[in-house]
Amino acid sequence: VLMLESALTDVLTVVLSLGLLRALTPGETVTAGSVVADIGRAFLVAALIGAAGAFIWSAILPKVRQFPNTVFTTVAYVLILYGLTEMWGYSGAIAALTFGIAVANLPSIPERVQGKVINFRLVGFADVERMFFGEAVFLVKTFFFVYLGISISLSEWRTAATGLSIAMIAFVGRAVMVRLLASKETTRRDAMLMTA
Repeated sequence: VLMLESALTDVLTVVLSLGLLRALTPGETVTAGSVVADIGRAFLVAALIGAAGAFIWSAILPKVRQFPNTVFTTVAYVLILYGLTEMWGYSGAIAALTFGIAVANLPSIPERVQGKVINFRLVGFADVERMFFGEAVFLVKTFFFVYLGISISLSEWRTAATGLSIAMIAFVGRAVMVRLLASKETTRRDAMLMTA
């Protein structure tokens, strides 16, 4: 739940921010409806691009694996998919997220259903690829937080105090939301982990 929430909120934050910034472009008339429509369209088209890319990749992955040292090919393919989606004016992050979800779950479609639509087998990520992606995510997160730390300047105490206050409000709000929205079967330990 926490991994899915983290992925969705990270992507949602980026897409929402970009949508609002695009809406604030000088010379454009901005309405709440147009912002919501732009964001919804960006999400939907990007998700369709990601799903289509996942279907294609899942179909050709068995052929790609016949070559040696192909762990990086999926990463390269996702970067191309991301770049194309961004170039077309949609969210590359949503496309990449949809791609990952689809490739991970396409192979679980029963073969009798697949056989009615296509005449080839869809495959998912191998354990080696999953381990590689896990390590890559760890590296990216580490460098992101190092970059974030480098970017923070504590010379302005008011700015730092404002940021700390907002973080505390968000933390308290999260505790309230976990208490309200977590299922009754959630243990106290799991609720505390979700809050933290």
